[in-house]
Amino acid sequence: MRLSELPLRKIYDSGVRHISHLHTPRVPVALPNYPIKEWALLPDGKKRIRALAPQALYLTLKAEGLADCLEVLPLLSRAQFTRLCDYDVWPGDQLSLRHLCTWLQHCEMALHGENFRRFRELEEEYQIAALSPCIRIFDQEEYEKLSDDEQDQVHALPGNAFYYAIETDDSEIFEAVQSLIACGLEQDIPYLISLLSHAAYMPPHESELTLSQFRRARMEEDGFVTEEESWTLFQTLSLETYTTKWKVADTAIPHALTVKSTRWLLEDVLEVGKTTWTPEVYDGVVRNFLYLSNALLVACQLPLEDRKSLEQVFAHVQGLVNMGLESLAAGQPELGARILSEESPKTLFRIGFTLLRNVQGEVLRWLENLPEDKRLPSQVVTYWKQQKYGLVLEAFDLHQSQLGYHLTEVLKGLFNRFPMKPEPAQADGKIYFTPVTSLREIPSIITSIQTLLGQGDLQ
Repeated sequence: MRLSELPLRKIYDSGVRHISHLHTPRVPVALPNYPIKEWALLPDGKKRIRALAPQALYLTLKAEGLADCLEVLPLLSRAQFTRLCDYDVWPGDQLSLRHLCTWLQHCEMALHGENFRRFRELEEEYQIAALSPCIRIFDQEEYEKLSDDEQDQVHALPGNAFYYAIETDDSEIFEAVQSLIACGLEQDIPYLISLLSHAAYMPPHESELTLSQFRRARMEEDGFVTEEESWTLFQTLSLETYTTKWKVADTAIPHALTVKSTRWLLEDVLEVGKTTWTPEVYDGVVRNFLYLSNALLVACQLPLEDRKSLEQVFAHVQGLVNMGLESLAAGQPELGARILSEESPKTLFRIGFTLLRNVQGEVLRWLENLPEDKRLPSQVVTYWKQQKYGLVLEAFDLHQSQLGYHLTEVLKGLFNRFPMKPEPAQADGKIYFTPVTSLREIPSIITSIQTLLGQGDLQ
């Protein structure tokens, strides 16, 4: 028995960690992954690598593994390395010296002295915020007052006018900082002494607070907006406004029954876009998909380094955008290309989300008409209207005995933050799910629930 339901609700609320998947579906727009190791061997490899957007570079490095990309690290620009640190060394929005040391150690493995050179290229606030928690400086008088054991723990700087101590119980951090200082002594002694002095006497967290503001501004450029702004992506919008704009006749579930192909319309639209859009427009559309996913990671409180969750969110994003395109383009790729070049993926995502919210609302009305002994508490509708999906899914779990296992799982899939549909039954008896990606899937979901409500587990 769980001592608290809160962790479970948070997992439910994220929408990507609790649903069983057999695999992440193939999507028209893949996460960035470039042959950077091969590029590093080319005469123009440095130019190619530095032309990559920082997040595309980061995702590629994480997919390949830092240890397997050592030859790439010396080729990065100063701005790229700063952004890599922005992405990867701030778990929980606090600077982690351990994470930063991992990057610096790999830089040193790639090229001797590269750890200090990279560290020095970071903003001054980065350097001081990283070192201030673990560096202490002693002048000659302070050193002489130390006990013999304490003196054994400190190290002399050139000239023996100052001494430093690395105060940490983490052996990896100790070794990384010691290596950083050793390389600094080789490259620029005056700068290193000045840096250590500033770090030792700076008020705690002052540099980190300033740095976090700089970092937030850079992250917002990549779509990592504030949590409040990210929640606007889950606000429904007026379907009539967009169906009128694009001259779509039926707005209930537009063209749900006319979508015949098993191929994504988005895939066809992007192929048309390659030939009709400028390269800048095409690259901008693809980049906007990634930025939209970044914003959703913020809403779901998922870290960027959680690649599995990012892949799932990326799939959900494209599935709902595909639904939005289907509802407006009536299966016409050329019209879809016009729409996608004028409407942002964010808008199309919200159209797809609105369509599925309408389906959820209809299903809730059916559930309200169940016999009293099988009816869900009235608060479920309130939770749903407030988009508290964790509480909605928890209510389904708590009433599984009334609803039945199969219906409970199908409902949990539909009412997930990112709606899911069950896949065909597997031999192991488990129910696996896949993102809802097309209007053609809606009738089968509705039919499945109607069947279970009327004939299945409720009998």
